[in-house]
Amino acid sequence: MYGLDDTQPASTTLRRGRGSCSQRLAVLEALARRRGIATRVEGLILRGEFW
Repeated sequence: MYGLDDTQPASTTLRRGRGSCSQRLAVLEALARRRGIATRVEGLILRGEFW
């Protein structure tokens, strides 16, 4: 198991060309907001343990 930085800026994910699911979704949200489309984010807090 590994940890990812979910606070990584969308620009970093775009530059790297890869990211976690939440990082890629942040890119999509950033693009939508740039076009003036409002977005809403709901977070899920996990314990960070393998099931």
